[in-house]
Amino acid sequence: MSDFRDRAKDAMDATREKAADAMNNVMDIARDQLDTFKKLDRKGQGVVLAVIGAVVAFIFALILWPHSLQVTVEMVPEPITGNNVAIMNNESQDLGATTITIDGQYEITLAKIPPGHTASISLLEFHHNGNPNGATPNKNMMPRKITVQCRLGSKTRKFSRWN
Repeated sequence: MSDFRDRAKDAMDATREKAADAMNNVMDIARDQLDTFKKLDRKGQGVVLAVIGAVVAFIFALILWPHSLQVTVEMVPEPITGNNVAIMNNESQDLGATTITIDGQYEITLAKIPPGHTASISLLEFHHNGNPNGATPNKNMMPRKITVQCRLGSKTRKFSRWN
């Protein structure tokens, strides 16, 4: 058992040593860059700061750029139960908690829709403003607009009576 502890201690010491060396190298590079920056005139420093600012702004723009949700929204007529809303997840990951809203009035929240799966929801499962005791739409209603919203983004599909 002590042999294992000795080897583990040696590995930890070697890891700490390598981390310290890497940190020293990073600090040396930063000092060199700072010295170079200090040697520039005001115009050169302004250009460097402008480039750094542009790069940071570009990175933030990429991070914060809205995601176009990859879902398919369809109305599926059912002769007995009425119309259903079908939501197909075309994303590569689970949508997580997903709220589906019909015409801004009727809502339902699904726990998840796995990638590649389709959730089919009867209009009778929707409730006014998502309230479980709220009114439900007519089972044969043809919505004008369906909005799907989840942690990955949102998508709205508008319908006309000719769709």
